[in-house]
Amino acid sequence: MFWKYAQTQRVRFEDALKHIYDCEYRKAETTILSLSGILHMKDRKVVVLVSKMEKRGLVRILSGGIHLTPHGRAWALQVIRAHRLWESYLVDAVGVPLEKIHEQAEHKEHTITPAQADQLESQLGFPLHDPHGDPIPNAAHKIEENHGIPLVDWPVDKLARIIHIEDEPVTIFEQILAEGLLLDVCLKILKSDGKGLHLWTNVQECWLAPVVAANIFVEEAPQWAEEISTEPLSVLKPGERGRILALKSQGLSRRRFLDLGLLPGTMIEAVMPSALAEPIAYKVRETMIALRREQTQQILIKKITT
Repeated sequence: MFWKYAQTQRVRFEDALKHIYDCEYRKAETTILSLSGILHMKDRKVVVLVSKMEKRGLVRILSGGIHLTPHGRAWALQVIRAHRLWESYLVDAVGVPLEKIHEQAEHKEHTITPAQADQLESQLGFPLHDPHGDPIPNAAHKIEENHGIPLVDWPVDKLARIIHIEDEPVTIFEQILAEGLLLDVCLKILKSDGKGLHLWTNVQECWLAPVVAANIFVEEAPQWAEEISTEPLSVLKPGERGRILALKSQGLSRRRFLDLGLLPGTMIEAVMPSALAEPIAYKVRETMIALRREQTQQILIKKITT
């Protein structure tokens, strides 16, 4: 019983530390009320929790709210590191859809030791960013700044590259993915007004409400990206892999692709053509599927060259 209590308290400590870190990063004030909402606890219980954290040297209570000590910040970054590494693992090694990885990582982040995080980082090839574009803290608890600009603040007709997408709330994140808007996709705002943004991307033109566009962060695209570089799935040769960026099809055809697991962000590998050259066999999340060439032309990918 004591072990279960200690485990629950540690999880609450870590969730609180993450929230305080996020508020400090956004230059917002952390309050008992904000912690109560994140932790789903009554205010009086949050007060007790914060007092315990203060006694352990994790936080300082000042007139400007609740702030992390160096010890508390290191612990917060350790949890964030575990979360973002596990998200990277779920996408790159397991093939979990992007919209499902955050919830799984929320649970796993509390169980991974620093040594296991180091091992996972090595296994993944020392990634610098998670699948949403967030920087991954290193083992020394150092983290780079994210310099992206919200898409709603980007000038019209200037080419941009997506470098970060907020994964919460989930409904907005799913809408962004459905439009084929993923990391490294380049785009231009053709028109912007109070009702929304009219975008041009490598796949199509689309409209986004301002509340949705605010969850996308961009930077200036390199000059070579003027011709946005995606390719149809048909370019993959047997043994080559790519990440699905978008689907050009609509209606029943699009629904069939989605039912086969061909979602934006998914890794796909060309295996072999049939005896008559098509259909071609592909591997998606350890499952083999067959696609005709005309279908592969409707699936846009970014080829993985490493």
